[in-house]
Amino acid sequence: MKKVLTLCAVLLLLTACGKTDIEKLENKYGENNEVIKEELEKITLADVDNYFSGLFKYDENGMETNLGLSTKELENFVVAMPFVNQPKFYMILKPKADKELKARVIRQVEQKIDTMENQIRMTSDTATDEEAKKQIIADADLIKNHLKEEYKGYLIYICSPDNEKVLETIKKYIDKE
Repeated sequence: MKKVLTLCAVLLLLTACGKTDIEKLENKYGENNEVIKEELEKITLADVDNYFSGLFKYDENGMETNLGLSTKELENFVVAMPFVNQPKFYMILKPKADKELKARVIRQVEQKIDTMENQIRMTSDTATDEEAKKQIIADADLIKNHLKEEYKGYLIYICSPDNEKVLETIKKYIDKE
């Protein structure tokens, strides 16, 4: 009996140790997150196919480095942000059930969005022509007018030309949980 228990413990350790960080994340947050990312990458907005492709999908390290949030504070998250200041992103965050923690998550996210908007607005001063300046201001306004919604415990932030279309796609997958 002792040998069987030892063998089971060794097999369990070997199985767990062989997993990559991505596999551990998928196990922790579920396959549904990967499906949401894939569906959002395929979405067409403003006549642009795959509108959200090319965004940086945050892992645990990205959450801490770029948003100042520990994944220990979240039950689940799917976040995709641009590498450079562009007016497109989505953040789907489910804070753990704690009012102070939820308020902290909201503050961190809104601070990140404000910073993005301000960085884009500052570049309008360096625009060489009026058309470029108008586009920069339009991009900053798109970020300023991002969608923010709470749905089934999730905090959802979207910046796109059609936030409602993106929101409906996200809700469809949250409802599958």
